[in-house]
Amino acid sequence: MKRCILHVGMNKTGSTSIQATLQRLREQGRFFSPGSQPSGNHGVLLYSMYAPDAEDYPARKALGPDAYDLDEFNARAREEIEALVEQADKAPVVLSGEDVCRLTPEAFATLWEDLNAWLDQVDVYAYVRSPRALITSAYQQRYKNRLVPVGEEYVLQTKLRYNISFAKMDAICGEGVLQLRPYHPAGFLNRCVVQDFFDWVGIPLQAHEVINENQGLSLPAIQMLHAHRRYGRAIAKGRAGERVFRVLVRQLQKLPGPKFALPDALVERALAGQADDIVWMEQRLGEPLQDVTSGSAQVTSLDDLEQVSLDSVELMLDLWRRAYGRHFPTMLVGPLWEDPGCVASCIDTVGLALSELKPAMHPVKRW
Repeated sequence: MKRCILHVGMNKTGSTSIQATLQRLREQGRFFSPGSQPSGNHGVLLYSMYAPDAEDYPARKALGPDAYDLDEFNARAREEIEALVEQADKAPVVLSGEDVCRLTPEAFATLWEDLNAWLDQVDVYAYVRSPRALITSAYQQRYKNRLVPVGEEYVLQTKLRYNISFAKMDAICGEGVLQLRPYHPAGFLNRCVVQDFFDWVGIPLQAHEVINENQGLSLPAIQMLHAHRRYGRAIAKGRAGERVFRVLVRQLQKLPGPKFALPDALVERALAGQADDIVWMEQRLGEPLQDVTSGSAQVTSLDDLEQVSLDSVELMLDLWRRAYGRHFPTMLVGPLWEDPGCVASCIDTVGLALSELKPAMHPVKRW
């Protein structure tokens, strides 16, 4: 029997780590998965193949000139998936992409029709994040993208999109095909979403094979990125600057501290008018969407992000020194510490130093 495992997210539920692990293990025979996307995110393929607005799809264009021609890109994508289908009698085909949730009902119906024409069984899986956690994580993600603006208005614009993401799948796939699970890491296998997912879909996985990507940032890390974004200089333009910024974020993910949590009042304003969507999701799950706030530090307002402790900055510099073998002076003494712009200048200096490292800023050692 040829089986397909279709993982559709949702956003902010560990999909990046799941996809990175799938990409690493794709040639070991436990499953078959497209390898053309280095990130392991197959949503780029599926959205490009089926979405009516795929011509202007930014995620595809970001892949570079080879992906600019939509027809050629889709032809290669279809050929790649059909080649995997030919082997599906040996192991399941796994497709993972959050952007499948963004497909229109008509587009998803076409995808569903093709999958069922190619394969004998198609199972659909998704994790569901609670409203507060989803809004907080979505806002935190904005800080990880140096070109995306941040501010209170962007918190208020966040939409949960539970119904629009999943109702069409229930209607098209039929009862029981779409399996949903609340995103509660405390209840996951070894508290790990990657291990939980592989166990859920029935694919063997050892703990040491897990790749964790796009990890959440602590409050001190968010505060430093906020200072850099608001007061700092652009480290570099184009891809070089993006590369340096990714290195900065990767190291900040290691910075310890309480988790970042948005103010209650701001979250309540963002959720205003979305009560029906929450009720629909809870009824579909058969249980309430519970927010887990243990270990979090809620700021009273986004202005609190201006307050960075000197201890956190010194720890950040130590992390970078250990990883890259470079000494970065603190430069924050006396009354200068009162100015958050000094924190930004400190981070800018680190970024400029990292941009000079060859090759492209790979750490001297991993720890």
